[in-house]
Amino acid sequence: MHSLRPPCVAHGRDRTLLPGHLEGRLMMNAEELRARIAQLEERLAQMRGALPRHSTSVRMMIEIEELEEELAGLRAQVAVDEDSPPAT
Repeated sequence: MHSLRPPCVAHGRDRTLLPGHLEGRLMMNAEELRARIAQLEERLAQMRGALPRHSTSVRMMIEIEELEEELAGLRAQVAVDEDSPPAT
């Protein structure tokens, strides 16, 4: 099946944009943002706990980096949304 969503390139790999993805921002309400942030924080904690002391896989490090980047972006979006006056 062919996806109608445009590809996005990240870390040298083709990726499909998430539904609601617009100009690099996820279109979520505040509750959805906070839920996704909690999911990412939990996943990062799990991955960091699973990191071996030696011979860390490049794949795992890339995934952690991608999760950290997404988390930072979502936190920034929440900060912007909290600083913005409510729409009338």
